Amino acid sequence: MGLSAQASPPEKALVTYHDGSYFVGHILQRNGPIWDFKLSTEDTIHIEVKKIVDYLSASEVFFYKHRRYHTKKSFFAGTSLAFHAGWESSIQWDGTLGMSLSEKFDIGAGIGISGHDLDMGDDWVYNDFVNFFGYGRYYLNERAMRIYVDAKAGYAAPINVWDESHTGGVYIQPGAGVIIASKNYFKWHFGLSQYILHTKGETTSWGFQGNAIEVDYDIWYNRTVFQFGVTMMLLPRELLGFSLF
Repeated sequence: MGLSAQASPPEKALVTYHDGSYFVGHILQRNGPIWDFKLSTEDTIHIEVKKIVDYLSASEVFFYKHRRYHTKKSFFAGTSLAFHAGWESSIQWDGTLGMSLSEKFDIGAGIGISGHDLDMGDDWVYNDFVNFFGYGRYYLNERAMRIYVDAKAGYAAPINVWDESHTGGVYIQPGAGVIIASKNYFKWHFGLSQYILHTKGETTSWGFQGNAIEVDYDIWYNRTVFQFGVTMMLLPRELLGFSLF
């Protein structure tokens, strides 16, 4: 006669099998090479571990319809493109690496390249920067379209080209957006942010008689930018065996 006990409720999971099929339900027991699995239809099946391609548990992710999910805690790598379309334009690309501190809060660090033009009346100035920043993101809900607020803060180093010269400065970019649940590691995100940066510089203007005039400027870039991109989010156990190929 034998007795068995379960210390916690059966673990909800989504299991992907070797032939592409998948099962949604609860893991009742893990008996060596076989898992006892109760389907959402209330039927119980026995799954061979060696034929499981991947599984996600409710302790690791938030589940949604059509096999989509968000990770609760992850390591992430993201890239985004941002732009301000107007008379004076801005464009920015950046990449960020980081990790979750909790189910709601992520931190990281990144690097980016940005370019901005400025109408000075008689002249146009175009400034380029390399941005080095720390990153923080806080989630406001747990839905499939997960709303967040975030911020980048650091230093923008100048890239001086042609005959123009400008300084670097402290760089801040608070924003908000949504990240969309998917069936895999990659999640699309969209949002708005405010690019704020101080710079000083000088440029050469030309007078009516062709004479060169040196113009000094001291400005703040303070522009709303639309940004979109993709973030790869990996669970700690997935990171150990991850490969793109």
